[in-house]
Amino acid sequence: MRVLYDDHGFMQRHGGVSRYFTELMKHLPDGVEYCLPFEASNNVYLQQSPFNMPPLCRSVDDFVEKWGRGHFFPLLSRLYWKCARWLPGFKSGECENRLRVVAALRKGDFDVFHMTGPHWVCDDWQIVAGKKPIVVTVHDLVPDILWRNRRVIACRRRVLAAASHIIAISENTKKDIVSLYGVPEEKITVIYHGYTQFKSAGAGGELSVSKPYLLYVGERDGYKNFSWLVRTLARFLKVRDGLQLFCTGSPFGQGERRLLDRLGIADRVRQGFVQDGQMSALFANAVAFIYPSLYEGFGMPILDAFAAGCPALLSNVASLPEVGGDAALYFDPRGDGADLVRHLELMLDESDGARASRSVLAEKAKLRLNGFGWDACARKTADVYRRVS
Repeated sequence: MRVLYDDHGFMQRHGGVSRYFTELMKHLPDGVEYCLPFEASNNVYLQQSPFNMPPLCRSVDDFVEKWGRGHFFPLLSRLYWKCARWLPGFKSGECENRLRVVAALRKGDFDVFHMTGPHWVCDDWQIVAGKKPIVVTVHDLVPDILWRNRRVIACRRRVLAAASHIIAISENTKKDIVSLYGVPEEKITVIYHGYTQFKSAGAGGELSVSKPYLLYVGERDGYKNFSWLVRTLARFLKVRDGLQLFCTGSPFGQGERRLLDRLGIADRVRQGFVQDGQMSALFANAVAFIYPSLYEGFGMPILDAFAAGCPALLSNVASLPEVGGDAALYFDPRGDGADLVRHLELMLDESDGARASRSVLAEKAKLRLNGFGWDACARKTADVYRRVS
């Protein structure tokens, strides 16, 4: 069986969606072959083994990041894509990849098309609608539920209607699909993510972060609720000598720096880019991992924290309690933060009782990981492919 994947999910340099698809392809069982109809990508996971793709020579992202920061970014990105699609002088690596995907869709040399990410600008998947089985993975419905983006909703509605089968990455995501789009439950299969045991960076590759620190992972915009987190932590950080908050992801923007200055904690909140080889140690040495999101379709960093033995403090909304189970502690991401501070005090308490509580939590986290694995994820996904082909 040959499964075609498109390019949309790999346009991000790194992130949960592209990590999901690369791990899925690496763990597909015998008899299932993946097909990527492009040969270069800026996605960090595709640049690693076994894909070993070189970076794109000309990138839309590089152009837009150079000339269109801030509010001009979305507008300039759309304009560049339109030009890149029709004008040879604007051709980019992403555009070339898209043309290769379209050619592969037209050729039809595959058994199942697994869409990596529907996009409201491109409906090229309609080439095979009704001709080849289409599988769609829904990772979350953030733009649909929180932003009420009409273009995204219209695109999603078309895709879900045309799909032969839908994979939801959590029961909560399945519930949202059924509730918002009226999709029959029998058309949806819930398949959890696996977790990746990060390899050590080796000698000289460890990230230098002063202890003790709390850990925040990922982007920080909007529903990620980062501004609520730093406001909640401001007083706590000031009274805890040496404690800091370390954030992975993109550099702080001007608005974030102003907020940290206004709260008086600019010297207690750090940011840095972290490679995969450094992630395990970063989690393992943290006092706790904090996930304050207002919505998540799954929450992959939870499993990273569990695998590294890092206590996980999670917001009590959407899919996070489903993934964390009894192996995490929870707080209200819209409340006054008192419950989060109480959990942090437990993490820093050196009494015998507090240490015992943390030890119990760590054991539960190890057991919780047994329910998540990339082999199981790939096997169940292959079952879906066979079902629709």
